[in-house]
Amino acid sequence: MATESAYLKSLVLEMRLAFARGENAMALARERENAGANSVASTLIAYDLQAGSYVNFARDNADYIKRWCSQIGEFIKPYVDSGSTILEVGVGEATTLAGILEYFDNIVLDSFGFDVSWSRIKVGNNWVKERRVQSQLFVGDLFRIPLEDNSIDVVYTSHSLEPNGGREREAIAELLRVARKAVVMIEPIFELASEQAQARMSEHGYVRDLKGISESLGAEVAEYGLLGVCSNNLNPSGIVQLKKRSKIDEISGEKSSLWQCPITGVSIVERDEYFLAKDAGIAYPVLRGVPLLRAEHAVVASLIE
Repeated sequence: MATESAYLKSLVLEMRLAFARGENAMALARERENAGANSVASTLIAYDLQAGSYVNFARDNADYIKRWCSQIGEFIKPYVDSGSTILEVGVGEATTLAGILEYFDNIVLDSFGFDVSWSRIKVGNNWVKERRVQSQLFVGDLFRIPLEDNSIDVVYTSHSLEPNGGREREAIAELLRVARKAVVMIEPIFELASEQAQARMSEHGYVRDLKGISESLGAEVAEYGLLGVCSNNLNPSGIVQLKKRSKIDEISGEKSSLWQCPITGVSIVERDEYFLAKDAGIAYPVLRGVPLLRAEHAVVASLIE
């Protein structure tokens, strides 16, 4: 719609100007949209504008990053061995993912990560190369992860569910769909936070009741609580670790194929310059080595092969 196009044009330009002035671009978008929750468009724009800042933080705070990643690694460890797969949802610039792979330097993990922002994935690819670890990073949507059911041993987050207040159930259900063994959510825990922290989290539209929603979805909550390593007491990091209730023999053995079309759910095959959902006649482009696997990137291309 022309109205929607005009709105997005003004949103992009206004958020970019706010960011250049040193203002909170996400807060501007919430005020403009008159909404308590953060929209997908404003989240994408805000995160993309921040590209590079997380790597800069990791360079300046190497000891903290190592402690942060070791802490997460301890929760992942029971579910992985050599050859296991892990996925970071909302991988950003891969500073956490790279640190976790370094933590598991004694075993080989097949790792993946995605983010809504292409710019942050571009920075992330450079970072994992610099850190001499390997991972396949791609652009994807938390609510339509382009991976098949039970395709990843451990799915984890690191403050990536955080801005999606009001959509917690959708997000957790999608993580559980993709995971084979466990979901490890490292997120702010509203219910365990101070009143001051809760006020801040409410202002920013952060997630709530991750434990209760997970249990209502049938997941077993194996770990729950605040973490010892946290960079901001007003945004207290916590753990909600979920075991899938499927019997282990039901999900053991050969794993399902990996890629899935986020629109149709059919399998995707990887090519050099694109990913193809052949049964649906849909292709997804690759931009400078980064697969673009959100539904918005789909190209109807029945005759591409």
